[in-house]
Amino acid sequence: MSKSKKNTIDPNDILKSYGADAARLFILSDSPPDRDLEWSEAGLKGAWRYINALHTLCHDIPDAGKDFIKGNMSPEIEEILKKAHQTLAAVAKDIEAFHMNKAVARLRELSNALEATKIHSVFYKKIDADYAGFRQALDLLIQGLNPMIPHVTEELWQILGHKTILAKTPWPEADPRYLADETVTIAVQINGKVKATITLPRDTDAKATEAAAMNNDTIKKALDGKIVKKVVAVPNRIVSVVVA
Repeated sequence: MSKSKKNTIDPNDILKSYGADAARLFILSDSPPDRDLEWSEAGLKGAWRYINALHTLCHDIPDAGKDFIKGNMSPEIEEILKKAHQTLAAVAKDIEAFHMNKAVARLRELSNALEATKIHSVFYKKIDADYAGFRQALDLLIQGLNPMIPHVTEELWQILGHKTILAKTPWPEADPRYLADETVTIAVQINGKVKATITLPRDTDAKATEAAAMNNDTIKKALDGKIVKKVVAVPNRIVSVVVA
């Protein structure tokens, strides 16, 4: 763009048509900070539509009972809540590294998952464990988006029933339960050389880890005709077999 060619874009026109937050969201989501921004009217409209979708997601959501509800969440909502915690942990690292485009992409993926749930339907009126999980994930989404679209998220935060403004709300701490991988990949070595890997549920005990390693087809083939002198299984890490 050049003033001499009179092809610049007046920021006031953008603010009047789409608002400051839509412009911020488009700029932050389009490119990494070390690359030039390719201005796009379509991209700006897409950011504006996304903000409108956020409003729809947060409206008509009751607040009562969202924090303390007995019962178990469905696997679908449990998975979304897990995704929300993992997303916020990753977004925090993205922001520290100035990878705002990556952070926006993660958060939009989370909002898509929330929109796809039955709880987003106007016909869902129950205040139950699934609703509580949905609300927690939705709160995390709005908190994660606050650095990118501060004005909109402050409004939505109030719509969701919060009394303290987001600017004074601490960044959420991700629940460690949702950050740990459910499975681990363990190397199986024979006389110091890795021969295979096995995947087991995290924290499988030593006895079960050893059994899984010794029943692995590759390991059984490698041990054929050899005398096993010792097996050391370290849960979540490695299985070491010593043969004569």
